[in-house]
Amino acid sequence: MKQYLKVSVPSTRKEKGPSKSNFWVKKKPINVSADELKELNGFITNGVFRLNPDDDNNRLLLQVHYYLANNNEVKAREILRTLGLTARKIKAYIDDEKSLQRRRPEESGFINYNNQPMPVEYRVRGN
Repeated sequence: MKQYLKVSVPSTRKEKGPSKSNFWVKKKPINVSADELKELNGFITNGVFRLNPDDDNNRLLLQVHYYLANNNEVKAREILRTLGLTARKIKAYIDDEKSLQRRRPEESGFINYNNQPMPVEYRVRGN
C-alpha cells in the first residue's frame, strides 16, 4: 500500500470547496548511513528501526511504544509532550507507530509489549 502526503497550497484564484487547493505528494524514502544509526543508538531488524535503551530520551520513546501497544494513548501523549513535540507531531508519531505495530507486530515489539509488564530497562529515574 502506497502512502501519500496531503499538501495544501493557497490558490490565487477564487475556487469553491476545500478540495480545489489540495493535492497529493508521494513520500520519498530517507537515506540514512550506518554512522547516523550509531549516533541515534539504534539498530535495524527486518527493515524496522529499533531503539536501544541507552539514553533517557530513547527510554521515554520506548515507553511510548509500550503504552501504544497496550492501548494507552493518553500516557503516550503525555510523554511525547514532555519531549517537546507539538500536537501535530504527536498525532503523526502515534499514528505511524500504531500502523507499524499493526503491520509488523513481531518487529515492532507489539507481541512482547501487549498485556505484559513494562521492561525494567525502559524506566527512567527521576532526579
